[in-house]
Amino acid sequence: MKFTCNRDAFYDALQNVTKAISQRPPFQLLEGVQIITKEDVIELTCTDGQVFIRSTVPADIETKGSVVVSGRLFTDMVRRLPDGDVDISMSDKNLITIRGGGSRTSIMGQSNTEFPAMKTMFSADNIHLPQRKLKEMISQVIFAIAVGDVRQTLNGCFLELTKDELRLVGLDGFRLSLQQYNDNFILPNDTEKVSCIIPGKILGEVGHMLKDEDDMVTLHIDSTHIMFVIDNTIVVTSLYGGSYINYRAILPKEWESRVTVRREDIQGAVERAGLIARVSKNNIIKLKTEEGKLLITSTSEIGDFYEEMDAEIDGKPTEIAFNSMFVSDVIKNISEEFTCLYMNGPANPCIIKPKDKEDYTYLVMSVRM
Repeated sequence: MKFTCNRDAFYDALQNVTKAISQRPPFQLLEGVQIITKEDVIELTCTDGQVFIRSTVPADIETKGSVVVSGRLFTDMVRRLPDGDVDISMSDKNLITIRGGGSRTSIMGQSNTEFPAMKTMFSADNIHLPQRKLKEMISQVIFAIAVGDVRQTLNGCFLELTKDELRLVGLDGFRLSLQQYNDNFILPNDTEKVSCIIPGKILGEVGHMLKDEDDMVTLHIDSTHIMFVIDNTIVVTSLYGGSYINYRAILPKEWESRVTVRREDIQGAVERAGLIARVSKNNIIKLKTEEGKLLITSTSEIGDFYEEMDAEIDGKPTEIAFNSMFVSDVIKNISEEFTCLYMNGPANPCIIKPKDKEDYTYLVMSVRM
């Protein structure tokens, strides 16, 4: 095997695929990146057995071949090469030689005959949407997905697709985040809805790969797997089995109190209140409404905090307490000028969303005062 390619393109692809390598691979082969030469590209693949990531890089192929080489070591070596072209060659004993600038490095590889095969899903149900939109949706639900919960489904993101709407939902028992995107989607015959639970960790990695551009990303979904096609990169992951929580039943349909406030005002106040609150065990901040005002306070062993701001108050006066981190997480993900809080008394959850927008809904559980 012998080929030449651009160092930057090669390194970018290696960064993407090595995200599939586990911290503790069950066997040595899964520590590696599989390199296969095609007609005018090289194909790079990594897997942990459940997730596969594959990228292609344009290359001048002199001699075809295939090999598996240590993924992290190989990536670090390419990262440290100077800009320009990199030359890769392999001996008949799987010794990989990397040349770039004036440097030469040799690394032992191994045969790829037992490297796991990636499932291809191009015949599965698929949808298309702009990378920018999916990236935004993922960023606004990923923080609400549980990590390490004994209920495996909560460690994933619930995807729900109808003919005119895509929904992503994340929840961890203390908060819920819902993102909606309306478009015309083509579903299989006689199918009204497609749904699945995507592992949260790999969805976060997909979010990092997506560009803040209008180039399209394609999702292929079947009963056990989902595949993302992002430019020259393919991500395939197993789905979580089981049923997701009926999140619609959690969302309040009515409210007693509504507060409309400038996002910058409440974001700054919540963060300042959180500095005092986080010293205590519960990290609690309190919100109280008065005529034309929203009051935010916090207390701990080291001191207290008080701030009031102009707000539009509708409905009943209310006083309610929250974990400051949960409120801060959502408000900093809202870009609109005004934010609305919908409350039903101190013992019930609060809905937070941008004013006059229905595509983003966030629910946070209140805490006892």
